[in-house]
Amino acid sequence: MSYQSLSITDTPYKSATIVDLLRKKTRMDEVSAAVERDIKATLYKVPRDTFVETRIPSIDNPKQCVKKLKADGKLTNNHWTEFPEAVPRPPKSREKDIYEPFASILNAIVKTIPQEEVRTKLRYVDRHETTPKPLQPDMPDARPDGAGAQTDSRIAALEEAIRKYKDTPPALNTRSGTMKHQEVLNQYAAQEQEALASYKLWWMYIHIVYEIKWDNTPTDRSKAVKQLLGYMRCILSEQLDRRFVLGFILLYDELTLVSYDRSGVMMTETVININTDLEMFVRVITGFSHMGPEELGWDTSMKIYRPPTDISVPSYEVAHEDLVVYRTNGRYRIPWVIDIEQDGKIQQYITVKVISAIRSAEVCSRATLVYEVIKFDEKEKPEK
Repeated sequence: MSYQSLSITDTPYKSATIVDLLRKKTRMDEVSAAVERDIKATLYKVPRDTFVETRIPSIDNPKQCVKKLKADGKLTNNHWTEFPEAVPRPPKSREKDIYEPFASILNAIVKTIPQEEVRTKLRYVDRHETTPKPLQPDMPDARPDGAGAQTDSRIAALEEAIRKYKDTPPALNTRSGTMKHQEVLNQYAAQEQEALASYKLWWMYIHIVYEIKWDNTPTDRSKAVKQLLGYMRCILSEQLDRRFVLGFILLYDELTLVSYDRSGVMMTETVININTDLEMFVRVITGFSHMGPEELGWDTSMKIYRPPTDISVPSYEVAHEDLVVYRTNGRYRIPWVIDIEQDGKIQQYITVKVISAIRSAEVCSRATLVYEVIKFDEKEKPEK
């Protein structure tokens, strides 16, 4: 008998949670109502520089990254080449025109970071028309404008191949040699775009999330903050190993940083203009990639166990094919390996099932998760 066949009697349902347990699909207006409750007494504004210095580590030389961006033609006269020159006016539907260029700018910044300083491999994706894939069938149909996410192994391999090939001089220092070198780079880039087109974004893969608005009015700002917090709440609900979430809103070219955790919402008082505050903007985006999983809000004491290989991996590294299986079985049956310190030593446990995760998204209330577990080294022959 293994741990997979174990189960205690199900805890009786409490009347207050029956609706949630019936797996009724959550509507976005319900998420919005929960966000309204969360921010009533727990929305804090902090100085921009204090937020950045205390929450986002800096790489060694962000100024060098700016130089690389200018050399690559991403910046012209301290303005992002792909970004519109002036705030567009109606029709509002043109907001869609900014999603892909902004994700491209973020990825261009990430590519300037020396590889030895990258601790989390982020790929920024525009998915404003596609809902991230959930593990829970009752997840709302929320569509963030963009996210900094964990990409699959194929995309990561292509990114590494492109980086190495760019650093390799042409075999022949001639015009034809240079053209051949560029031709190979173009082939790699085409393969990368093909891989990105087929990339499946799961809520489980999201590290950073953001919301974009064209106009910078009080109404747009309020709407953007509430939408972003709704996405962050979805992340906390889906990612059981998440302690807090970082993200930002962009109102045309003014960026506001946001943190959402169990104590409430914290956001910056002063904006970062992505054109005029260029070095600060680059410092923040490179800083996200320079952060470790724990700094991005992940609980590193939890990993998902993969029985066939007998290894445990962070949830954001689980392959798409495996997440499809977990979705079929339900997130309450995902086997987690949890490290708990006892008497100065780390004891590992493996979950038989999640008994309760109903309140996993709660901020201004109890967000207790309850697991049925056994000791990891007893998983094949559990005593009880």
